[in-house]
Formats: sequence, structure tokens, C-alpha cells
Amino acid sequence: MSNWIYHSVLPSNNKQSFVEYDNVDFNLDFAGRSMLTNSVRITGSVAVTQLGQPLSAAANKQKDIKLDRLVGAHAFCESITTMVNGNIIENLTEYPRYVKMKNAGRKDINSMNNGSNVCELLAPTDEMTNLALKGTTPPDNDDGSGGDKTVPRNPDFSFKPEICLNNASGSPHVPYSKTGTIRVTVNLARTFAILFGLDVNSDTSYSISNLKLSFSSVPEEQMHMGEKTVMRTTLNLKQSIESSFTNVSVKVPAIFDRMSASFQQQDQENTALNNNTQLGKIEGLTETQFVWNDSTNSVVSYLLRDYEEVVSRYIESFYDTGKNVMTMNNLADNNGFGVGLNLDDFVDGSTAKFGLQLTSQVGLNQPSQIIYMYFHSIQSL
Repeated sequence: MSNWIYHSVLPSNNKQSFVEYDNVDFNLDFAGRSMLTNSVRITGSVAVTQLGQPLSAAANKQKDIKLDRLVGAHAFCESITTMVNGNIIENLTEYPRYVKMKNAGRKDINSMNNGSNVCELLAPTDEMTNLALKGTTPPDNDDGSGGDKTVPRNPDFSFKPEICLNNASGSPHVPYSKTGTIRVTVNLARTFAILFGLDVNSDTSYSISNLKLSFSSVPEEQMHMGEKTVMRTTLNLKQSIESSFTNVSVKVPAIFDRMSASFQQQDQENTALNNNTQLGKIEGLTETQFVWNDSTNSVVSYLLRDYEEVVSRYIESFYDTGKNVMTMNNLADNNGFGVGLNLDDFVDGSTAKFGLQLTSQVGLNQPSQIIYMYFHSIQSL
């Protein structure tokens, strides 16, 4: 038996191409072996068209149709669900926004040129994603057969999904005897949630082909059964904010130690022109307060009063790497704001509510907003 194997899995409901709203199921079967955590990748190729013509067509070359530079190919996934032993251990909804928030808090623009990011269709600017979506056109190599040898090739991608299987520590071995076949289900996002720009409209569409999920494994050993793998999971909740004083109080069905949140103008959600993963600013923010019960069941209150401190705490909720794009320029452009907190302790959200109080200009000088809250939890196998 080979010591190390690279697995490539086709969707169980495979077809020639997938489009918006499709569900894609991957069954990860590795009997007799142990999956290596942090090795899962999703690959494929994407075709974006306008009026049925590719973006590389002469009529579309100047069209303003693009991806969020910090989301890239992750944008195709509206949600990702991971099931072990028939039980859902993570259902990460509003997945592209989570990727945007994490990358914004942990990566800088210069790193977007690294190969590990370029293959995910990430880029230093949104405009560069427009070029990437046009694909590549090989040079003319006519062999005399009369066929067109310069047909553009659709861009391919390979990204490491931000799911629990890729956010693991402890033992890197997940034995099949513990988990059985693992199912990963991807729900593909609507076109308007993925693409944005001046020319995105009802004539814009996308399709994904050659879709595969890959991972690595080693032979299962008895000692793997006694080892613990700790995976970070993420739970998303969202609510609307319509007044200048908002008290968001939620019961979180998980144990968590960090919370990160971002905002979007409510009437811009899933619209053609607007970037659906924009990190919108809350205007006139004068007070941000977090309230929760700690492990001793004591009420903890944490008060923040200015943008700089609020954004700094947001970055810490993703563990500060010293690199981020949460600059004053992006804040001014309404694409560099978030709130969050590292609680420094695990909190059982199922027994007491977690509260976030905001005092701002929402409902006065700013339209209603949506708050997307992501709670960072933990799961062990």
C-alpha cells in the first residue's frame, strides 16, 4: 500500500457544467487510510459570459465585470457544509464574505501576487480579476488543418476552502474508522453575489466545469484512533440594523472564543452593480459595546468608542499577522471596516445570549444595514 496518496474526487452529481444555485456533493471515501487535515482543495474552470458570448469576445472586452480581489474563486460558493458520520459538523453560510473578512484582516495587497493566491483568482486590484476572467488565448499554431488554434481557454482555479477540514491542529490524521465517508456539499452562489461592475446585468452568467475536490491521505494506523484532531469551525448569523441605537442579541448554538462581523447596505445585497462582499462602514459610529457571560457565568462588557480601536479589535479576532488591508483609504472607500473581538476564553453561546450594541447614524443619515456575524468555534475528532 502506498504511504502517501493524492485523492481527486468528482462530484457524486457530476455533470458537464454547474451554474448558479446548483448543489455540488463530494463524497470523500478513503477506507483503510487517514485523511491529512489542511490538504483539501477545490479545482475547476469558470466561464463568464455576457449575452452568451465570453468576456474575451470583441464585444465584451471592455465590459466592467469582475470579482472581489480578496475573494476570487471562493465567491462561487454561497455556502459549504461538512458532514461526518451523517452529522453536520459545519455549515458555513455567507461563505464568500467570511473569506473576504479573513483575507482583509490577515493579508496585504502585495501578497495577492503570490502564486498561492493567484491560483485562487485573488488579485491586488478588482480590475485584474476582470483580466483573469477573460482567460488566456494561445498563440496561433495553425497546423494546416484549417481549425482555429487561437480559441481562448477559460480560466482555471484551485482554492483551499476555509472549512473545518482545512483549519485543524493537533493530530493531522483523520482515520476513516472514525469518520466514515465525509461529505462536503457546496451550494453555488447566484451570479449577482459573485460578479459586480457597471456592466453586470441579467445578461451576465457563469458556469463551472471540470470541478474536482482533492485531498491527501496516509495508511491508517491504530495509534491514529487515539489521537485528537481539533478543528476550528465557523457559524454565521445575520440581522438587519435599522436605527441609530441597535442592540443585537443572539443565542449562538456553539462554544466560541472569537466573533467577527461586517456590514452591507441592505438594499445592495445581491444586486448587479454592487460588490456583494463589500466591507461597508457604519457612519457616525460613537459607541460599540460587546456583552456576554464568561466561563464563570459573570457578565462581561467591552466598550469601544472610535474607528481605529474598533478595526484593531476586528483584526485581532482573526489573530493579527501584522498584515491586513484595513487601511484608512479603504475605510474611506467604504470597503475596509469590521467589528470583532477576541474573547480570550471559550463561551457557551447556547446558555446565554451574546450582545452587540451600536450607536451610529444608521436610520438617520445612513440607510438600513445588514450585519453578518461569524462566531469562531471548535470541534474535535
